Amino acid sequence: MTVLKVLASIPFVLLGVVMVGSGWSMLDEASDLSGHGRSTTGVVVSREWVTSGMGSTPKIDVSFVAFDGTRHVVRHTGDERVGARIKVLYDPANPDKSSVEPVASQRGLGVFLIVCGVIFTVGTPCLFGWGAMAEARIRGSGGTPR
Repeated sequence: MTVLKVLASIPFVLLGVVMVGSGWSMLDEASDLSGHGRSTTGVVVSREWVTSGMGSTPKIDVSFVAFDGTRHVVRHTGDERVGARIKVLYDPANPDKSSVEPVASQRGLGVFLIVCGVIFTVGTPCLFGWGAMAEARIRGSGGTPR
């Protein structure tokens, strides 16, 4: 029974690892953009609601001109109306790597994902393990767990 409870924590551990990786990637991208990114004004050229397994999310396509004169269209989460002018921060070496959110927001979300991921990765197996040990102690003392 104890082994099954510990094995039951594996999906949570994997989810935690994915969350840490995603958060780390967001922090890395935010650092790159804040370190050597360029800012320009883009225009929302389309807006749609994208439905996935977890609900609907508003997505916008933003067109902007990079410093070298090339036009780029990137997709981001947002609900600005078509025609709205918004600030775009992009990587001059790779203009398709961009953000329409403040870098601080990206960093905050990245840190949040890392903290939650660590809690899932470390905390869940501990909770399952402690619960299994407590159950074994109760059984060993002649009591019955609920």
